[in-house]
Amino acid sequence: MGLFTKKRLFIIAALVLGICVIFLAISYASQDIAVLYIESGVVEVDVGTGWKTADDGMKLREQDIVKTGEGRATIVLHESIIVQIEPDSEIQIVDLDDSKTEISETVGSVWIKFTGVTGIDTLTIGTPKTVATVRGTEFWMSIDEVRVVEGEVEVVYNGQKELVAPGEKAFVTKKNLLDRRELTEAEWDQMREGIERNTKIMKKQRLRVLEKDRIVYSIATNAFGLDRSTAERYLDELDNNDEDLENLTSQLPYKPDSVKKAQAWTEEIRNNVRLLESIK
Repeated sequence: MGLFTKKRLFIIAALVLGICVIFLAISYASQDIAVLYIESGVVEVDVGTGWKTADDGMKLREQDIVKTGEGRATIVLHESIIVQIEPDSEIQIVDLDDSKTEISETVGSVWIKFTGVTGIDTLTIGTPKTVATVRGTEFWMSIDEVRVVEGEVEVVYNGQKELVAPGEKAFVTKKNLLDRRELTEAEWDQMREGIERNTKIMKKQRLRVLEKDRIVYSIATNAFGLDRSTAERYLDELDNNDEDLENLTSQLPYKPDSVKKAQAWTEEIRNNVRLLESIK
């Protein structure tokens, strides 16, 4: 084999290796374990050094506490679980382990959207009165009440246990008992508002996942003949039709984790669109 041929083979091998390294780096881009989004007003966070004004998009860790006051905020855990924090609420991140993710609600109320985007098994939410354990569901929760719109939530209070189904709520009575009943029309109105907010947050999270891998974002937009401005409109259109997502993504030359996550978020968004239609 001549020297020129050897050099040529070496260059080709180096290029192939470089491409593989790039795609592996893209595929295994770091996952955001806990990210805080500020929706409105002033939101504060205590990371162990006292209360400070929170920044939109800041990353959180275990034991961090978020307080909303008159504002609204959302925490996204493991790029899979959405925790909407209502005004005058306080939430602490207790455990971020994949197998036992846990938050604590000391005051106020939250809206939870639990998805399966990154394979997290379970979420536990504790309050001074109740403990709720969920898998794949969407619900609202205050200190002494849980309202479920999708999936099932296990609620425990003073040794009592209730499995709350869609369209039901569990609540602590004046006699300190855990009871359950169907949601009223007024409560459903509040649930619809929460679903709409969750849908907007999921779209924001999907875009964040894609934009973290800018090379992938560029490849995807070029593959479908889109520029950046029309790409977002195209995603919105996908959310409201039945086009086969797997067939679409198969057109990409490579399918890294960011694309898989974006596809999973799109499925969740579509599910929310159908859910809203079903309860109107």
